[in-house]
Amino acid sequence: MSAGHRAGSPAASGFSLDRVGPPPSEAPTIVIVLRAEDSKVWAAMADRLASATRCGVAVVAIDAGVPDPRVVALALDRLGFERGLLVGDDLHAASVAGHLGRVADHRVRGVVLLRPRL
Repeated sequence: MSAGHRAGSPAASGFSLDRVGPPPSEAPTIVIVLRAEDSKVWAAMADRLASATRCGVAVVAIDAGVPDPRVVALALDRLGFERGLLVGDDLHAASVAGHLGRVADHRVRGVVLLRPRL
């Protein structure tokens, strides 16, 4: 990941967070929530996605377990998310949908659920 600024955080609360591109205070952010074992695939695409969209891209890799919308809320707070899109992949499409079902998060401007297992 090399487009713009890169920031990461160690695994905490069952997830890791890696970000490329402009920070949330400067541009919308595309937040991708997925299983940790899929993070290498998405990390490889994050640079291209950030360059093509001029948005920040954050990959939230959840270690294991049952989808939990609270993890999404915690990751967005840790990221400093201000506005953008949420993408939930596979099992964690349910985490994203659950987060939006629990709170009226006006920072989220769009949602993509890929291969959802709801």
